[in-house]
Amino acid sequence: MEKTISKAVIKALQSGQPNAILNAIKTIRSHGLPEHLKPLLEVLKSSNHPEIFEAIVQLFDDLNDQGAVHHLVLMIEAEDAQRMRRILVSSCWKSGLDYSAHL
Repeated sequence: MEKTISKAVIKALQSGQPNAILNAIKTIRSHGLPEHLKPLLEVLKSSNHPEIFEAIVQLFDDLNDQGAVHHLVLMIEAEDAQRMRRILVSSCWKSGLDYSAHL
């Protein structure tokens, strides 16, 4: 079931349709996996829609699964995330997850 949800969520994130993207973000917030963070970052980098931008940043700020740490650190270190680095690092602080192994 998780793989079906993942495929449907990824497809919605890539649809370019604001309502579908916002619904996918809600699904990830409720049932998401750490693997969904990278596709969310791609949407964050490419979307000019303020509601989508805010929903993704808020989701990153509210992360509570320690398994997401590795994924977020990889995204911070990625060259193509330079424009989003400040937001991602801020989310690390706001989430309260343990990043001490990556300092």
